[in-house]
Amino acid sequence: MVRKLKYHEQKLLKKVDFISWEVDQNLHEVKVLRRFHIEKREDYTKYTVGLIPTRENLVLTEKVSASSFCRRRLPTIMVKLRMAQNLKTAITFIEQGRILHWPF
Repeated sequence: MVRKLKYHEQKLLKKVDFISWEVDQNLHEVKVLRRFHIEKREDYTKYTVGLIPTRENLVLTEKVSASSFCRRRLPTIMVKLRMAQNLKTAITFIEQGRILHWPF
């Protein structure tokens, strides 16, 4: 019942490995991106590194998740302090320049 694959379809399928398909991590990544309104996936990969107190003990990086790092972003803190009604409006306030963030 399945039709024979065309030549270009066969070539594309050679590059895909269906046995070791990583769907589990991707689903969690998409949930975090939607929840915290992160626009770029590169930012998520930067957040997965996390924050650790010292450089000697890198085992602590496994305990810090990307979602815990995202909770410390400025828009999330603005929502917690009730400076904005939701996360999307907090992000638009920052993008428009209504809220400025200077390093201390």
